Amino acid sequence: MRKILIFFAVCCLSSCYLFRMDENLKAMYGQPIEVAFQALGLPDGTFNIRGLTIYVWGRSQSYSYSVPQRANTTGYIGMTSFHSTTSYDSYRSGVSTCKIKIATNPRGMIVFAEYDGGWEACDLYASRLDDAFGR
Repeated sequence: MRKILIFFAVCCLSSCYLFRMDENLKAMYGQPIEVAFQALGLPDGTFNIRGLTIYVWGRSQSYSYSVPQRANTTGYIGMTSFHSTTSYDSYRSGVSTCKIKIATNPRGMIVFAEYDGGWEACDLYASRLDDAFGR
């Protein structure tokens, strides 16, 4: 039970950054793309669409967590019946991805930004944006 509470506490603290991520991305509107480079590092890729340059950052993060389980055992020893409950942890894992897209006009000024992904992978970007813009 303690592990689950710690997991949820980490989720809640991490998601505080994510609640502000949209605001922090919008805070870059009208600024040069170098502002994004300073906050997020160099992008993983770029492409052009209709005169806009789109910069893309992406990452994936593996995670695992335990889920408490119970198993009931019943049976007989000779003529005496017994019942036992065993508690154990079952481990699960997954992969979270995060992608940030920032569009600039021909002058290199940020005109649009968005993100998509889970908190496990977006947490790093959200934290960096929060440090840079403090919103």
